[in-house]
Amino acid sequence: MRITEPYTIFLRRLPSGKSVYYYQFRDEDGKRSPAYSTGTNKIAQARRVCQRLYNEGKFKKSNEILFKTFASGFFDDESDFCKWKEVNGSSLAKSTIASYKRLLENQILPFFGSMKLKKINTDTVKRWIVWCSEKCSAKTSNNAQSVFNIIMKSAKEKKLISEVPSSELAFRKIKKKERELLTVEELNRIYHSPLWGWECARRAFLTCAITGMRIGEITGLQTFEVGDDRLNVEHTLHPKFGLGPTKTRVCRFVPIPKSLGLKRQCGKTWAFEKPTEEKPCRADYIYGKLMLICDSLGIDHKARGITVHSLRNMFISYMRGSSFGETIDLKIKAVVGHADESMTDWYTYWKPEMFPEIYEIQEKLFKEITEV
Repeated sequence: MRITEPYTIFLRRLPSGKSVYYYQFRDEDGKRSPAYSTGTNKIAQARRVCQRLYNEGKFKKSNEILFKTFASGFFDDESDFCKWKEVNGSSLAKSTIASYKRLLENQILPFFGSMKLKKINTDTVKRWIVWCSEKCSAKTSNNAQSVFNIIMKSAKEKKLISEVPSSELAFRKIKKKERELLTVEELNRIYHSPLWGWECARRAFLTCAITGMRIGEITGLQTFEVGDDRLNVEHTLHPKFGLGPTKTRVCRFVPIPKSLGLKRQCGKTWAFEKPTEEKPCRADYIYGKLMLICDSLGIDHKARGITVHSLRNMFISYMRGSSFGETIDLKIKAVVGHADESMTDWYTYWKPEMFPEIYEIQEKLFKEITEV
């Protein structure tokens, strides 16, 4: 009796001239699938790809495929999703991929894992969102819903489901956390504290306060990106994954007052460099020192919700509350790197000479924080 293999592998020459192994498989009814690329021109590697897919049950009929089977390896480097992101110029940061994997593992698979893709409907998703509301914050739940949408959209594109069941469902409302921001007088006392240890940490704190930059952008700033009156912000530094793109994946320049004198205080490689090593000052060191100094000054950072990121809140509030008011909102958004009003950003090209108000306010804030 002839035994039919669950899949066949064959070499196909692409229009570019490159040869790649493709595969086809037969579902449980014996129906042959369209041809899919293995992404390799090596037969052994192509066989491993097909065997892995077969072991994961991805050669079954679409109405029998489990969610966990389809989602297996979805965010791996060699997955269809990540390859497509890379090809179309929208590849995600390693830290983002890692967070997607955590959400899939902790919030999505425990509920949907053993369900068949075809059986997941809008009512099922609603029950999941209620389930999430009892286990995690609204922000985490919303992030998980976004990841779930990505996976189900891919399932629809592969014609495994007819509709994305969560496409019309709203996200949970996030209640804004009340914070009591640091005052300029408190910033002055914190800046002059003798407890900073490394001077680079004190300078990083000051730069955060007068630019509103994210702490990862501060620690990831390299010496060649520092000018007399501006910073070229192109990266963020992640403690685990190293240098990566900014949160919005957009490079920008940030004005700084010349009196800050940051350029002449930079390290050999990093703008905020450890005193004895050619390594950047870490965000957790700056955060730890800030909390220590707040404690020493009697500032209840826990009750007030104060963190390093609070300096960003403080900067934006200070700018918007200035005498220039809402007339500089667009410029503030450009400085801090917010992604909203994308079409306006697309047509706007900022230059240093277009920021006289920002420089004036920064100069005043710099003096208020540093004066003895």
